[in-house]
Amino acid sequence: GTVVTRGPGSTMIAVAVGNLVARARVVVAPRVAAVDVRADGGDSLLTVAEDARLMLRAVARDGHDNPLAAAAARWHIDDTTVATVDSAGLVHGARAGRTVVTATVDGIVGHALLSVIATPAAITAVAGASQEAAAGGTLPQPVVIRVTSGRSRPIEGALVTFRPADGRGATAPDTARTDADGRARTTWTLSTRAGVQRLLASVAHVDSIATITAVAEPTAGEARITPLGVALAGVA
Repeated sequence: GTVVTRGPGSTMIAVAVGNLVARARVVVAPRVAAVDVRADGGDSLLTVAEDARLMLRAVARDGHDNPLAAAAARWHIDDTTVATVDSAGLVHGARAGRTVVTATVDGIVGHALLSVIATPAAITAVAGASQEAAAGGTLPQPVVIRVTSGRSRPIEGALVTFRPADGRGATAPDTARTDADGRARTTWTLSTRAGVQRLLASVAHVDSIATITAVAEPTAGEARITPLGVALAGVA
C-alpha cells in the first residue's frame, strides 16, 4: 500500500477487503527543489546595457526537474552599484560590471551572473581637426575620435567608420576599433579639390556623427591667372 508520488495534484486511492471498500484522497503538494533565474524571454545569459532594463523570472522546479506553477520570488543583487532589482524582478543597469542576482522561492535559492555592459552613446573628435595640407596631400597628424557611453565612460572595441563627406579623398584605415580609452585613429588624405574639406566619423547605434574639417591648399599646378578685363588708372 505504499504511495509513490509522481507530480503535484490529487487522486483517490481505494482498498478492498472482501466486499468492504474504503477510499481516501491523496493530495500531492508541489515542493521546490531548484530555482533557475532567466531573462523574461528564457535566456539564461543575463546581459543588460547601462541605463537599460531587463525583466527576470524565477523558474521553480521539483525533484524530477519539472517546472512548477509560477510562485512569488524574493530578489536580491549582490552589488547594487552595478545594477538594482525590484520586487517584481525588473533589473536596471547602473554601470558596467558584473554581479550575482539571486531569486528565492519557498526557501530554495537560485543564482545567476548578471553582466552590465557600456554601450556607445556619443562620438567626438579629440585630435587632428583644423589641419592644413596641399590638395591631394596627407594631413601631418592622424585624426583621433573618442566613443563614450551615456555616463561618459570610454567604450572599448566599438567599430568606427571614417568617410570623406564629398566622397573624395581617402582614409587609412576606413574602419577602426576603439582602444581601452575609447579612441580610434585614421590617416586622412585630402582630395585634389582646394578649400575646406570634411571627414565624417560614425559608430553603430549612435545618432550623432563627428565632423572633422581640414583646409586643402591649392597646388602650383592648379593656380590660374585671369585678367580682370578692367583698365586701372590713377594720378601719379
